Amino acid sequence: MNREEIKEIQIGLKNFRNKIFAKNKSQFEIYNKYEIIGNSNNKIQEINFSYKSFNGCEHEDLLKILIDRLKSLQRTIYSCKENERALVKCEEALMWLNNKKRGT
Repeated sequence: MNREEIKEIQIGLKNFRNKIFAKNKSQFEIYNKYEIIGNSNNKIQEINFSYKSFNGCEHEDLLKILIDRLKSLQRTIYSCKENERALVKCEEALMWLNNKKRGT
């Protein structure tokens, strides 16, 4: 794989535990594969997105996982206003992506 096809994702605050790399750029300049690498350089997870088949993860899948996790955190001692705000924004993002699919 060419070095040009891999880029490190750095959005928001620097995460000292994991690094995220985007790979496999499509003809539309969209990355289709992401790898999460732990701080000891071990691969934690690989996520594949597929726009032509149902073999890959969709954006909505990741949001649903985040929504469930944030709701779970809000039922524990880790409940806080920041989690609540993040939950609302994830639910809003899911709503917009679902509206796009319906064509509304």
